[in-house]
Amino acid sequence: MRSFSQGEHLVASYVSAFKKDLVENCSSCADFTPRKIEQLLTSEFPELNKLIIADYFSRFIEIAKLDDLSVGTIIKHTKSIFSQHGYPEVVRADCGTQFNCSQFKQLAQECNFRLIT
Repeated sequence: MRSFSQGEHLVASYVSAFKKDLVENCSSCADFTPRKIEQLLTSEFPELNKLIIADYFSRFIEIAKLDDLSVGTIIKHTKSIFSQHGYPEVVRADCGTQFNCSQFKQLAQECNFRLIT
């Protein structure tokens, strides 16, 4: 793994802060950003199978209720969410077998995103 110089870290920090500032001051983004952050109560989400996709920069969250945990179901809901919001450059997933299988890796290739598990 490549190590970064102090100057490179500074540039990366600046770019990250710039993106965050851009999203926070974007009037279009403000329409979709919750005004008040409330803690989710576990009673609101009973023990269901769910797929949670969160945007790293805007912190926007999509939750899909899953009928089962098969890779086909995961891919179907992932494609649905990405078709609404666009495909990301990078997807960071947990190490679930649904994300570590050849079908999901094929989706990553077809949709041109890097998969990190």
